[in-house]
Amino acid sequence: MDEGLKKLLASHMWRTKAMEDLLEYRFKDKTIALSALNLPGRLTSIKDNTGLAQVGKAVMELFLITDGYDKDMDPENIDTLLTFVLDNSKLADIGTKKGLGRCMMGMRSSTANLTPLYTARTVQALMGAVYLDSDGDLEKLYEAMMAIGLLPKPGAQLPV
Repeated sequence: MDEGLKKLLASHMWRTKAMEDLLEYRFKDKTIALSALNLPGRLTSIKDNTGLAQVGKAVMELFLITDGYDKDMDPENIDTLLTFVLDNSKLADIGTKKGLGRCMMGMRSSTANLTPLYTARTVQALMGAVYLDSDGDLEKLYEAMMAIGLLPKPGAQLPV
């Protein structure tokens, strides 16, 4: 790891720690957690969160579809669940309520500059980061989704 990246990680370690606490997951690679928080066009020394958001969206869909299939849910109900859990406005709302704005790199301290789309993509990117950092462990993804509040508590009434 080059010296510049070490300094970057050290100066932003509080962000990683905050996300680890929020997600109840400890990152082996702290850089991937920072990448999940790095908005496009901001810090260029690490990747931005665009690719991780794509991974996160895909693996959350994979998890929900597989889980629904394993529980013998009707395909229509699985589609409803996908919409309920992964809707961008819901992701943005959860991210805002959980205080992601203070950790997202490239955002000013004011949440007035925090667009819902950036927040939703950051939630997706965090899930992608957990999935990749855990070597594709869907149980770790499930735990992170529960911790941040994306999934209803066991026994809760679902909209399906």
